[in-house]
Amino acid sequence: MAIAGRAGVAAFLLACAISLPVAHAADGAENESPESLARDGIQKVLDALELFLGSIPQYSSPEILENGDIIIRRKHNGPEPEDDADKKPKDPPALEKTRT
Repeated sequence: MAIAGRAGVAAFLLACAISLPVAHAADGAENESPESLARDGIQKVLDALELFLGSIPQYSSPEILENGDIIIRRKHNGPEPEDDADKKPKDPPALEKTRT
């Protein structure tokens, strides 16, 4: 699994590196220095890599319970869910009346 993950990241970086000159040529900005072009390209690749790594789920350390069960909890990177105690309870859905 680690090899496939590394291969996927390598393929992603290669695709980004190949597409940068094409994307930049479409902008028509030919007056920039090679250093600034390289800096911009590297920054775009790093930004894309950061987004890619942020999309991978994160997990906390495993917990072993007394009965031998192992629990690995997922860490939540998003906003905290609202407390359900403050919400008004919903009415149960109405059941259809049928003849028997």
